Amino acid sequence: MARYASGKDAYGISDRSGFRYRLRDMREEWNGLLVGYDEFEEKHLIADRHTPVDKICGQCGKGKIKMKVGVPGFAYDNISSPGHLKKTPGWMKDRLKDIKKNQPLATMSIPD
Repeated sequence: MARYASGKDAYGISDRSGFRYRLRDMREEWNGLLVGYDEFEEKHLIADRHTPVDKICGQCGKGKIKMKVGVPGFAYDNISSPGHLKKTPGWMKDRLKDIKKNQPLATMSIPD
């Protein structure tokens, strides 16, 4: 009969990145994914966005943050289908150029 590894020999694979972590360092997210300690994201409920946060504003250093906003990750579908060729929209190219201009260390490439 097979035995599972335990203690320092127990490793798990992250559902998000596929990296290997010690099992004791992994955490389960609200959506059931088992992820590494550095990939863990808490669930941000829209209903809780008006709950004050006990942190000082990072931009101005004055006052407390009144509202926290959680935004889902941005995904851009770049898969073309017959009769519907997908190209990067002009507004996105302009935004990427603007980011690259304002962030001199940015290494991103702007698509055609």
